[in-house]
Amino acid sequence: MLAHPGFWSVVQQLGRQVVAYGIFLLLGALLAPGDFGIVALASTAIALMTIFADLGFVAALVQREELTADHINAVFALNVAASAVLAGVGVLLSWPLAAIYKTPTLQPVLIALSLGFFINGLGQTQMALAQRSLRFRDLALRDLTGTMAGGVVAVAMALRGFGVWSLVAQALVTAVVGTALLWRLSPWRPTWHRVPLAGLRDLWGYSSGVMVFSILKFFTQNSDTLLVGLLTGPVLLGYYNFGSKVTIAPITVLAGAVGSYLFASLARLQSDRQRLRDSYLRYSEAMLTVALPALTVMALIGPLVLPAILGDRWRPIGPLIPPFSAAAAVLVLISPVGNLLKAVGRVGWLTAWSAMFTTAVLALVALGSRWGVLGVAIGYTVAHLLAGTVAVSMLQRSIGVRGPQVLRTMRTGVALSALIAASIVLARIVPGIATPGRVALGLLASGASLSLYARYIGVGEVGRAIERWRQEASA
Repeated sequence: MLAHPGFWSVVQQLGRQVVAYGIFLLLGALLAPGDFGIVALASTAIALMTIFADLGFVAALVQREELTADHINAVFALNVAASAVLAGVGVLLSWPLAAIYKTPTLQPVLIALSLGFFINGLGQTQMALAQRSLRFRDLALRDLTGTMAGGVVAVAMALRGFGVWSLVAQALVTAVVGTALLWRLSPWRPTWHRVPLAGLRDLWGYSSGVMVFSILKFFTQNSDTLLVGLLTGPVLLGYYNFGSKVTIAPITVLAGAVGSYLFASLARLQSDRQRLRDSYLRYSEAMLTVALPALTVMALIGPLVLPAILGDRWRPIGPLIPPFSAAAAVLVLISPVGNLLKAVGRVGWLTAWSAMFTTAVLALVALGSRWGVLGVAIGYTVAHLLAGTVAVSMLQRSIGVRGPQVLRTMRTGVALSALIAASIVLARIVPGIATPGRVALGLLASGASLSLYARYIGVGEVGRAIERWRQEASA
């Protein structure tokens, strides 16, 4: 089991997230909300330009059934050249973006973070080859080591009063360490004397579709950040961004932990629709069983616990936690759709779905902005619910997964969530108990409910589903 690439895919993403989440909360207690807002604006601009660093060719290296040395060398040369150009573009854009958002500190922060383009570009090809060959153990080592190194530097700088530059240093150190380890662990080396452009032309048909999808996906995921930053400034954006990350980011990474392996493994099963259907349903059942109870706890207790941990200055994030928790629950369901459609070569469908998703997010976030950051969070959640409905329809058309089958994967997760919600609500209505006591009582009642469920109803079917999915995906 420990040697299985699916296990190391989970370790790669989930282990990194556990470390990053702890560091994130610690930095939240040490830094001001405005610091997170400034880095959120800079990171959003960086994320958009990152799409053009590989133009979708990295995904093409993983998906293509027959790969040659010409393909790999051409993609590596493109990654390095594009990353260098984009680093310069990031520097040039730092002045106008700082002026548009009326945040002078954004300018030097964006210049510094732009260096990460070139650093990450040096390792993109090695990362794709590791995914293709299912070397997720190497990727797990790279991610965990880089995350810990960046976190240690960030916390040390925050303690010494460096403010927003602690977050900048965290990103750069993580990139340097991660890229260095990719080169150390990868057996592939570029052939410098020959860069065959024919290799790029051969991959362009697939990679261009992935690039368009990535652009639309960027606006789907970041339009709310851009709008909140433009309308409210870095402080309120800091609250919004922190609330989103503390709620949605763990689910995104948990889904990506299996999703990155799912893409690589399903690409090998492109012609076997039955196994694709089974893999998706096994994945959904396991993920929903894990995620829905955790999100229920976050939605009901998070608004009380997080301000208590981080300090009163973070109290405005409390009302944002429930809608973000609902959006995260939908993400668990639809997160594998992108990987599945890429695996079967349906990039056209993927692009159309992403365009719809982006349009819904932009429209509903803009509408919700009339009621402040809480309205934006609610609009963002409603857009995810609409996209989830469309995703279920696409699953039926692409691989034959029907709506009732999807609903059956939710049974265990919904049952556990209902027990937890009832326990927490009962604990909160007990009179004469202070907030810390209510939180502790709610968690204790939730644990007792889960124990009774496991004892008398059982969750063994989930374990069996995971094992069947693992065996089918690795066959």
